[in-house]
Amino acid sequence: SAVATSASTSPSVSAGAGVQSAAGASRASGAGGGTESRTSVASVLSVVLVSALAVASVVVAWPWLQGILETEVAPSIDSTTLQITTWLSSALTGLIVVGLAVVGGFGIGYLRPAGRRSEWLLLAFSPFVLVSTTSLLPALFEAGADEGTLGTLRGLVSPLWVSVPLLVLFTLVFADLRRSRDAGVDGAVRSAVAPVLGLAGLSGLVVAWVHGQQYLWPLVVSYGSDTSAPMLVRAAATPAQELAPVPFGLVAPLGVLVPCVLLGALCLVATDRIALRAGRVNRPA
Repeated sequence: SAVATSASTSPSVSAGAGVQSAAGASRASGAGGGTESRTSVASVLSVVLVSALAVASVVVAWPWLQGILETEVAPSIDSTTLQITTWLSSALTGLIVVGLAVVGGFGIGYLRPAGRRSEWLLLAFSPFVLVSTTSLLPALFEAGADEGTLGTLRGLVSPLWVSVPLLVLFTLVFADLRRSRDAGVDGAVRSAVAPVLGLAGLSGLVVAWVHGQQYLWPLVVSYGSDTSAPMLVRAAATPAQELAPVPFGLVAPLGVLVPCVLLGALCLVATDRIALRAGRVNRPA
């Protein structure tokens, strides 16, 4: 009798287990379907947003795209000479400004002439944070006239060689490197070479690109509109000037833009280990 009862109850137990398994599979399939639907919606929204961004970028950059391949910019003006003059002076400006910032930051932050209070030496440069070529134009023009640099490539190079923000940046970087070395971190100096070089390269690209877009300084130190691309574009946009329409792509030519973007991306990869943190730290004397 006991055996028969056991035999009769076994099918019901098996059936109950099958029902529970089916219910679990149904719930799992329902959850999976919900996840897939949310993923599909997110994918569609991503495609729509990327497409809208691409269209907006083309619309905004259309004046530049129209003139990106044009070579004839204005009568009696050689576009090759114009680009060399513009970007060579910008490259020299970036090299000088970043070079001095690296040397100054190394001297203050790593060599530490005032010990652990060396960073306070940066206060001596604080009055010059807001100083630019605009506020010094009369004095700079007079100095250029005395030195004979007006209308030359040397004159197009920025006369302000010290960038206070870059000096502060490299001072903090080298100060942290010095603290890491004093704390006995193995290979602190060797491992910091690539990030520091990447940061210097990225800073130089930014300085050179900003200088290449300036209009006021070339206007002051140049005798004609054929010495700077932004100056020529601005002059052609003036109704009083008898110049042919100048393509806006002249101020950001493809041959300069693409190498700058690639080099900037390489510098960003190299600087991924650099981070600035706020707060008090225990510094050795």
